[in-house]
Amino acid sequence: MDVFKYIRGFDLPETIREQIVFSDPDKIRLDPQDHKIKLVEDKRGYPHDRYPTGNHYAVLPVMNPLSHKVWVAAQVLASVPENTEMTFILHDGVSYYEWDSTVIPPPGQWVERAVPLPNRPWNTIEEINEHLLSFISPHNPHTIGLVVKLKTLDNENTPELSGYKWLFNVYFDEHESVLVDSMTDYFKQVLVKADFDYQNDTGGDITELDLNDFDLGKLDVVSASAAFAISSDPDMMTDILDSYNPTTRVATLITSIPNGKAVRLRLVYIPTVAITTHQDYIELASVPAIVIEDIRVVQRLKAVAGEDFVAEGADNGWEMPELENVTFRAKAVIQTELLVDQMRVARAVELLLGNDKQMLWKDTDELLDIVKITPYASAFRPNMENTLAGSLEFEIRNVPYYISGAVEIPVIKTVDIQLSK
Repeated sequence: MDVFKYIRGFDLPETIREQIVFSDPDKIRLDPQDHKIKLVEDKRGYPHDRYPTGNHYAVLPVMNPLSHKVWVAAQVLASVPENTEMTFILHDGVSYYEWDSTVIPPPGQWVERAVPLPNRPWNTIEEINEHLLSFISPHNPHTIGLVVKLKTLDNENTPELSGYKWLFNVYFDEHESVLVDSMTDYFKQVLVKADFDYQNDTGGDITELDLNDFDLGKLDVVSASAAFAISSDPDMMTDILDSYNPTTRVATLITSIPNGKAVRLRLVYIPTVAITTHQDYIELASVPAIVIEDIRVVQRLKAVAGEDFVAEGADNGWEMPELENVTFRAKAVIQTELLVDQMRVARAVELLLGNDKQMLWKDTDELLDIVKITPYASAFRPNMENTLAGSLEFEIRNVPYYISGAVEIPVIKTVDIQLSK
């Protein structure tokens, strides 16, 4: 697909509360009843000031769609009664950005700040949209978020934010390719335990094990959880691990292992993850490995029309065309040299694909449902390279599929009705 416009909408359910940072939770909050960000109402007896004055803000979550090319516009779904204000700045999870029109030359620019400065003039959503095409985060060009500031001048009303939307340009390849990177990262969450036994034949005592010296140097070992002097402690009652450095891949022991004695190091590693699509062939550099194979579409369902978008004051809006919800099915093949590793990796994969799990689609920063379809089954006997294999099937559901991008539509602002006699 070519570059086209994409609309991403956000509402404010209770589940998002922990991702929002409030300047003062006693003055501004996400209302659990109507799911709107508003000033906190004082419900004590009258007369009193119903809503707090001052500048109170909420930092909304960032999004990070990796297929994004250019930010186009923001739309807020809000109620702003008379004598109240709602203004905004941008953030990228690191810094905050306001459009300062007083900076010359050039006439205005995005100014980066370490923290929000609520007493400064913030931007209207119209000002944000007028200059959004020029915004690029210096920390991550694909990351953007809103900070909303609420203010009331009469104490009897509060502005309310019920949601917001982003319009941006994206580039999509075929959906199978779009999902590949996301699936790879998802399965790299699999953490597996393994026991590594080493017989000390160095001629002296040792207090360190350098994993780079062994075949398991190919594994992505993220930590070591324990070590045991199994020659003198066969029941593994005493943990003698002092530390493990994942950068140098060196494990340090509390007590030394004499020459001729053995030590067992309990490791936690991420299996190799590879994906084959169509007739592609990937030769694995190491096992244990998880190979995603046979990615195919098994269902297409017509969904409601896509998101619509109207920027404040704009003459035209945008509407996503009718979309399909697509379900992909794939097979996860687990390859190992040892049966114990096969069972450990299979158990970790089944846990990863447990109930109510979701996979991040990195291209749009949206969550997709991922569901195990068949239980793990050992499918292959050891081959000539003494590799065991087994597999299970899973589905990725509710993948939004658009044939084309958002289309421009006129906005009707006034209706002139003339009645004839």
